[in-house]
Amino acid sequence: MKLKKLFAALLAVVLLLSCMPLMASADEEPTVLYVGELNKSDDNLIKMLEARGRDKQVLVYAVDVNTRAYYTLTYEDGIGYVLTFYNDYCMSQIVEARGYYCGLYCDGDLTVRLAGNVTFDVNDTAFRNTVGWLVRGQLTIEKATKDEYGRKLPKETASSLIVNGSKANATTDDGSIGIKAETLMLNNVTVTACGGYAGVVASEALVMAHASLFANTAEDMFKDGKANFMYGVVTENFIQVEGLVRARGMVDIDGFYIVGGVHYFDYIPVVYNRDYTFCESSYSGAWSDSFKLFNDPDEYPSCMKTSVGSTVAKLGSNKVTLNRRGTTKMELTIRCGSELIIMDSREVKCRIMWWQWIPYILSGSWIDGLS
Repeated sequence: MKLKKLFAALLAVVLLLSCMPLMASADEEPTVLYVGELNKSDDNLIKMLEARGRDKQVLVYAVDVNTRAYYTLTYEDGIGYVLTFYNDYCMSQIVEARGYYCGLYCDGDLTVRLAGNVTFDVNDTAFRNTVGWLVRGQLTIEKATKDEYGRKLPKETASSLIVNGSKANATTDDGSIGIKAETLMLNNVTVTACGGYAGVVASEALVMAHASLFANTAEDMFKDGKANFMYGVVTENFIQVEGLVRARGMVDIDGFYIVGGVHYFDYIPVVYNRDYTFCESSYSGAWSDSFKLFNDPDEYPSCMKTSVGSTVAKLGSNKVTLNRRGTTKMELTIRCGSELIIMDSREVKCRIMWWQWIPYILSGSWIDGLS
């Protein structure tokens, strides 16, 4: 009887541990999403979609002569919630959410796709310290490839966004920002953002792949020839892969990583060069050997992911452990919408020393290789 109780307790612990990754990932999903649409700015789009089922969509129409789609909210496996704007959408009412006035508010990760010239302007003297878009998580903005009915869009379809927060000069980041997110990812789009504190605030990382960003470039952001705001861009890590950046006024950037493209700043920013690479030149060794992944893992933003191609190796806390005999590839990547940016890659090779064969066979690590 005692053995049965002990086994039941161990089984319960195993089941609980197996559920932990699911619980953690669920916390990253947003629970509220508001868009500044007249008479509908209080509607939580995520709640509406969940009520219908994730395999459905929330479709918002403009009922005019043509009856055009304004935007849709869908859920995609592996991506999450996707908000897509169509037909030159322009917001019409400011959202009030969690103590902020803004044009769009989301309390978690969100992907936005653009099919047209989209405008969000919350620069209203009746509302102080407004934020154009406020996303408390990772915000990905990319070009849409399909319309609201799933049909392929023409290549020449526009994919641009103009976002204005309050343009009144502000000295703190509590508002007056064009776009504010923990991580902002731009893929194959053109974004213009203005705000009295900053055009863009991406506290952890700003990642651009073949995109164009114009931060506080509007003429009315200047008074007597001087910037009437604090910053063009504020971010810990600026990662640019091709594309164009034009940020007016001062910028607050700690680390810069550049692969092609052009960038223009009013002042020359002094930044740290970030390599974002694995620290070891070789990840080959004997079974059960462990290697360090990064010299300083705190320098790597959370949007960067490390993956191994098979069970030849297993990832742990800033280390990789050789798990079974064979060769595979390990990569450090950023998923910027549909674009996969490969920051670094290494071959990982595991060999078995002659004195390790018996413990290796008993460990069962080799079983995964049979499949």
